[in-house]
Amino acid sequence: QATADEVSRAIIALDANGDLWFDKDKLGPIDDNSLKEMGRRVEQSWKAPKHPEGAGKVYIKAAAELPYGKV
Repeated sequence: QATADEVSRAIIALDANGDLWFDKDKLGPIDDNSLKEMGRRVEQSWKAPKHPEGAGKVYIKAAAELPYGKV
């Protein structure tokens, strides 16, 4: 469950399969297309943040199974 701090900013996540997520939207395997889409969504979230204190911030989460270099 998300904390209040997480809810105030965009969340980027990597699951155990190596898929990239933005908030609750699965962007797919990490490749040029998903990274470009992630960048677009981060910029959009900074321009119109859910909460003012979330402007310019992202929260990054990754599955514990992923090696550090993958994250």
